Amino acid sequence: MDEITFNCDPEAEADLHPLEGRCCCWLFHHTYDLYKEYTIKKIEGEINTGPSEYPTYYPIDIEVSLDKQNWTKIGQCGAKGTEKYVAFTITTNAKARYIRFKTQNQTYAIDGSRGIIYIESSTPPPPPPPPSPTPSPISKWLFPVISLTTVVIGIAKSLKR
Repeated sequence: MDEITFNCDPEAEADLHPLEGRCCCWLFHHTYDLYKEYTIKKIEGEINTGPSEYPTYYPIDIEVSLDKQNWTKIGQCGAKGTEKYVAFTITTNAKARYIRFKTQNQTYAIDGSRGIIYIESSTPPPPPPPPSPTPSPISKWLFPVISLTTVVIGIAKSLKR
């Protein structure tokens, strides 16, 4: 599997940053553009929710889309507002160009998302080599005879000159 890293922090080193351009401040979703369609096999990441003053558990839906219009939920994660980043893992076999982490309503926010998206390898493995032909008994003695004949003809031509 190939890997694509994501992080909502625009200063963090990652392959993808959210289209929203930031992590926090009452965002209700983080949307990541993969820039082409992939088959997603697994997402391992961390999520941060808020308001950070409350110990309430805030669920986050994980959705995918091919067109950024029609979304399919592929999993859920979440965290208490007072917790910092909380780990999650989901496995899937979904095709997607976009991934979105979304609150279920607008009474709380998603304050952070980061992790790794595991995708189906973009290049298929090479086919196995064809089986080697088994030399026939005649080819075992024919090749040396042909090679010797070629050498003799070459010598004869050079002597004629």
